[in-house]
Order: sequence, then structure tokens, then C-alpha cells
Amino acid sequence: MNNTSNFKLLNDLWSVVDQKNKLIFFLILSLIGALTDAINIGLLIPFIKVIETPEILNSYSIYRALSELFSVTTSPRFFILISFVFFLFVSAVLRIYINWFTLKISYSISEKLASKIYEQVLNRNFLDHVKENTSKTISDVTFRVNATTSVLMAIVIIINNMILSLLIFSTLLYIDFSTVGSVILIIGIIYVVVTFLLRFRLNENSKIITKNQTGLIKTLQEGLGGIKEVILSSMQPFFVKEFSRSYSKLNKSLVFNNFFAQSPKVVIETLSILLLLSFFYYSFSQGKGIVELSGLIGVLAFGAQKLIPSFQAIYQNWSNITSNKFLVTEIVKILKNDSNNSIQKNPIYFQKELKLKFNSFSYSLEKDSVLNNINLKISKGEKIGILGPSGSGKSTIINLLVGLISDFRGTLEIDGKIVDNSTINSWRNQIAYVPQNVFLFDASLKSNIIFGSNNKEDISLKELLDQVKLNSFVGDRDIDNIQLGERASKISGGEKQRIALARALFKKASLIVFDEATNALDKKIEREIFEIIYNLNDITIIVISHDKQNLYGCDKVFEIKNKKIQEIEID
Repeated sequence: MNNTSNFKLLNDLWSVVDQKNKLIFFLILSLIGALTDAINIGLLIPFIKVIETPEILNSYSIYRALSELFSVTTSPRFFILISFVFFLFVSAVLRIYINWFTLKISYSISEKLASKIYEQVLNRNFLDHVKENTSKTISDVTFRVNATTSVLMAIVIIINNMILSLLIFSTLLYIDFSTVGSVILIIGIIYVVVTFLLRFRLNENSKIITKNQTGLIKTLQEGLGGIKEVILSSMQPFFVKEFSRSYSKLNKSLVFNNFFAQSPKVVIETLSILLLLSFFYYSFSQGKGIVELSGLIGVLAFGAQKLIPSFQAIYQNWSNITSNKFLVTEIVKILKNDSNNSIQKNPIYFQKELKLKFNSFSYSLEKDSVLNNINLKISKGEKIGILGPSGSGKSTIINLLVGLISDFRGTLEIDGKIVDNSTINSWRNQIAYVPQNVFLFDASLKSNIIFGSNNKEDISLKELLDQVKLNSFVGDRDIDNIQLGERASKISGGEKQRIALARALFKKASLIVFDEATNALDKKIEREIFEIIYNLNDITIIVISHDKQNLYGCDKVFEIKNKKIQEIEID
């Protein structure tokens, strides 16, 4: 990770984020609120003076103008009281509304960012998914999105409080330049020194937070994903220890960052009280009256009550940006690489044959080739078998055929047309893929069958269930009410494969790939599944297997051996 400065990070983040208009509106609202606070402070001295000497109000030109315009007949004391209370009320209402709007826009930005990140993650190149750690991806969509939203709001809050501080500071300087100037200078120096001293530690903690948030998700996934092995091997203490270790490191960094983000406020408040008392003592010893000093100290105290929280907000939000820097950097990288925008959607139709041709293929320049001299032709409606030991390249050639790997030095042709970025989605939509570990989600049987299909149920689901021999499993039950459970835990392996087959048929796929789909089944159920597969008509079938006996119904069988593919005869 590079040590990006806070200013560059904020500039990059602003360039990729949506809803800038809402953030700007929030800033305008905040500025209006800041202005009303400054007016309140500015009214305090006249308020005190008018309470003491009402006639002095006539010396203010604005009062005379308003009196003539609105025919004001009330006493000066009542007028200044109403004015002061009015601006206090307006300021309070604005603050309440701003707090509500802050929460609303914060959650709105989080929602938009999370959805956009998730969309771009799903639209990544297949090989990027293979290389990427899923724990990091989950962390991107959860922890890092929240951190990014927090930083965005921090930008606006800092700008708002800087302007608020400037307005209040200017008002206080106008009232008493030397006293206010000295106090603000001391407070400012404290915040600058603390920020400078802690910047490296906050940066390092940001890296630790980024690493351990991903580590927490990784430990949870591994522990829950392999729960059978965990229980049988009594590995619970190991995963609890790993989880606690990551959580401990994460919490230590969070405690440090939050403590030093909030602590200066206590020091500043204490120091401000001491400075005000010192100012009162010194001024009184110089012969100034109690009434005069009380009014001035009241104004300074009221101003400090507004100013110190603003200084603290600037410091705390700047610390927040620094603490979340490396979390946000990852999100900015993803948002800058919008893969979905480059994908066009032109149709391509599989009616005659598909061809795959290339001289060699490797997953990276540093690695040896996986396959060489491939020239494969498959006609529409053929049933193709592909044999080969584990690691021979069976999955690679399927990934190339179905368009999961589209960037390679060769061509994939459908009816003479080369599949490229403009037609890749159209080709993928015509394919159904049935692996050994079928993807089923925690929903109804019907939802799992129609998943990923654009068909409007013009296929009878009852006939489809009969075709894949799921009718005995369903019985008289409503398929809308048959829940499969998390990871389809409520059904058997054979039923999973039949549901996957029903999904492929419901999709009306032109090509169905069975990738070692029956490996985990007993021979009887495996034979039943293959009988269904080989009785499918007008659909191109590719069956990948390490067992020749399962390819008895294929029109052609190819074997991958020594990085090459060749057609073979089977008994």
C-alpha cells in the first residue's frame, strides 16, 4: 500500500463518488447554521448593553431602519430579547435538521456505494475472481464502504466547521482582539502539534485495521464453511484463538485512534477555563468593573462553547480520515476500474457449430502453458465427452468455451462469428453450467429452479419436475413452500443435481456443461442422472468426467493428455 496523502485521497474519492449534489446541499445547510451561530454571538454584547441601558439601541442604524419599516413600538429590551431568542431558535432548528439530514445522506451514500461496489465486483473478469480473496471482497462491501462514507462526511464536516470557526473567530476578534487572539493561538498550536505527532501512528493503525477486518471475515468463513471437519477434529479452540487474535489487534488500533481523536477536547476545555479565569483575574486587577468583565467573559464563554467543538470536530474528522485512509484507498481503486461500463450487449446465436482455436494458453506470462495447439469443433445438438486426469486442463478448456476466460491469444467462434466483448454476455446467457458442488441458495425449490432465467414460466414446472424425476420428492407439496435450507442442507446430493438440471432446462440453454457433476453420487443415482442427460434432445451437451463409463451416451469423446486434446474411441 502506498502512503497516499490525505489531500490526494480526498481528491480521488471526490472524483469517483456519486451524490455530490446532496453533499453540496448539506454543506450549504451547514453554512447557514454556522451563520446563525455567529449572529447569536454577535448579538450577545448588544443584548447585555441594551438590558443595562435600553436607550443605547437607538444608536444602532439597523434598529432605527427596522423601527421605521415595521413601525416597531416595543421597548428596546423586548426587541433585543426577541431577536436573540429568534436566532437561537432558528439555529437550534437548523442544527436538528442538519443532524437528521447528515444521517439520511450518510446511509444513502453507504447504500449506493455498497451496491456499486458489489455490482463491479460481480462484473469482474473471471480470472480476477479466482485471484481475489473472497474475505477481502466481503470486507470491501461492508467495512470499507462504511469507512468511505465516514470519510466523505468527514470532508463536509471539516469544511463546515472551518467556515463556522472562521465566522465565530472573526466575531470574537472584533469584540476583543488581544485576548481572543492569544487563546485561539494556543488552542490551535495544541491541535497542530497533536496532529503532527500522531500522524504516523494513525497511518500504521489504518493498515492494521484494514488487514484485521479482512482477517476476521476470513476466519469466520473458514470456521463455518468447514464446520464438519472443525467439529470432528475438535478445531474450535484454534478458530476461536485466530478470531480473538485478529479482533484484539483490530480493537487495539481502534481504541488508540478513538482515544486520541477525542482526548484533546478535554485538555482544550480545561485550558480554556483556566485562560478565562486568568483573563478575569488580570482584568479585574487592572481596575475593570464587574459588569463590564461579566459581559465580555459571557461573550467569550458563549463563543468558546461554539468554537471549541468546531475545532474538535475538525481535528477528530481529520483523524478519522487518516485512520480510514487505507480502507478507503481500496474502495477508490475499485470505483476507478468500472468494468461494467466497457461491456456491450450485442446478440450472437448458436445454431450450427462452435469453434475454439489457439496455439497455447497459460494463466500468466510467468507460468508454463496449460494447453497447446487446440482446434476444437462442436456441432449444435452434439453430446461431447471430455476425459482427463485432475490438473490436465479440463476445467480450463471449459472456461474458454463458455466465455469465462475471454482474454486469450486465440478465437472462440459461434456460427462463424468471433465472440468478443460486444457478444460475450449474449453467449454466456445461452449456457447452463452444472458443477459437482451445485450452487443452491436458502430459498424455495421454485426460486432455485427459475434462478438466472429470463423465461416467463412458459415451461410447465410440473412437467419439468417429472422430466428430471423430482416428482416423488415434491409429492403433493407446493414448490413455492419447499425450502431447501442454507447450502441446500435439507436435501440429498442426488436431489441437488436434479434441481441443477431442472434449472438448466428451464433456462432453455443452448449448451449445458456437466463438470464432474455426479462424482459425489452413488452409482445407481449417477446412472439415473446420466439417463436423463443423454435423453435430452436438440441441446448441445458437454460432459466432463474422469470415468469413461459415464460417457457412454456421447457422440464424441475427447481426451486431454500432455496439454493437447484429441478425439478417442471408447468401448
